[in-house]
Amino acid sequence: MRRKSTISKEDKIIVCQLAYDWCVQNLSKSKFHPGYPKLYKRSKQTTSLLKGYYKEAKNLIAVYLDNNTTALDICETVIHEWKHYQQDIVIMYDKYETVYKRKGNNHPYEISAENYAKRHAANCLDWIQTKLKS
Repeated sequence: MRRKSTISKEDKIIVCQLAYDWCVQNLSKSKFHPGYPKLYKRSKQTTSLLKGYYKEAKNLIAVYLDNNTTALDICETVIHEWKHYQQDIVIMYDKYETVYKRKGNNHPYEISAENYAKRHAANCLDWIQTKLKS
């Protein structure tokens, strides 16, 4: 499995689960939730190009498989959402949007999650490739 190659839906499901497993083993747990987030693998999000989201109220990470084309995309998405699971979403995420008018690419939590995903995705994918070979 190459980093930049498009993968099948079946492989996306496997990579998504393994990326989540890698997060459990290698990234820190949230200080704001007693347990790990649930993982939902969804086919597509038809209204946007959204790759995934973290829903704090239900402590879940959802990944839209059709909007992630490569294994590296999936790793980045899972890790990005994992970072949101680690963050103080209830108080600070909305405060940055409403009080400081920070949204999207300008939002500190989005910047942090994007950088975190970029920093860890290659290691995650290497681990997945090792798992798939064994």
